[in-house]
Amino acid sequence: RIAITNQAMVRLIGVTDESELLGHSPLDIFDPIDHDRVNERIRLLRTERALLPPAEFWITRRDGVKVAIEASASPFDDHGEVSSHVVFRDMSEQKAAEAALVALNIELETRVRARTVELENAYRELESFSYSVSHDLRAPLRAITGFSQILERRYAEQLDETGRHYLDN
Repeated sequence: RIAITNQAMVRLIGVTDESELLGHSPLDIFDPIDHDRVNERIRLLRTERALLPPAEFWITRRDGVKVAIEASASPFDDHGEVSSHVVFRDMSEQKAAEAALVALNIELETRVRARTVELENAYRELESFSYSVSHDLRAPLRAITGFSQILERRYAEQLDETGRHYLDN
């Protein structure tokens, strides 16, 4: 049962004052999805009397809103009974930041995929252009080569050394 609380817990749970929490079971605060884990931690506190490291849970505020929290607990002796001191830390801002980061990563991945498609299309267009230019340049080169061979066969003897050099080149 909850024996002591503070104003931070009152605000976190969304009640008007501490009296609405005192005497209630901790399970009244936690979301039902976490009840088994909470019960296991309570058992560990009572039997092992060990400090429990922080763990994430969900609590349900009085207005029905679910809030992510981090809870840590430490046992202490309370007049022969095992009690525990539990600290909650509101994880709402961290969860919102994590969700924003996930959304940003998804957006970035989408943009990268779109940019990759654009680059692949540009590459295909460049390949097509390159093939076309290469094909268009072959015909004039063939003509030049053909005329060079004719010049060499018919007029090589009439050219001086410089002319033959130019023809060979």
